[in-house]
Amino acid sequence: MAQTVTVLFVDDEDEARAPLAARARMEGYRALEACNTPEALRVLAQEHIDVLFTDVEMPGPDGIELAERARHLQPHIQVIFATGYLLRAATADKLGKLLFKPVRVKDLLGALSELPRE
Repeated sequence: MAQTVTVLFVDDEDEARAPLAARARMEGYRALEACNTPEALRVLAQEHIDVLFTDVEMPGPDGIELAERARHLQPHIQVIFATGYLLRAATADKLGKLLFKPVRVKDLLGALSELPRE
C-alpha cells in the first residue's frame, strides 16, 4: 500500500485554507492546517510533511520565509505557493510551484499530482 502524502496547508485566511484542506482529505491526502508561520513551524518540527502549501502574503514571517525554513527542517519537502500578488509571484515561482488565488480545487489537485514522489 502506498504511503499517504501529508500536506500542510498554511494561510491566515480560514476561508481560503479550510476548504482546500478538506478537499485534499476527501481525495486521500493527510491534510494538516496552520494559520501562520510560527504555527506551521511547530507542526514541521513534530510531523513529517511531504508538501507545504502556503500563502505567500501573511502577517509576520511570510510564506517565502516559511518555505525556506521548512526546507532546513525537512529538505525533502515540496512547496506549493498561493498568491494574489503578482510582484511576489516571481520570487515564489523560483522556490516551488505557484498557484494564483483564489485557488481552485482542481488546480490544487493537479499541482499535488504533478509533484515528484520519493
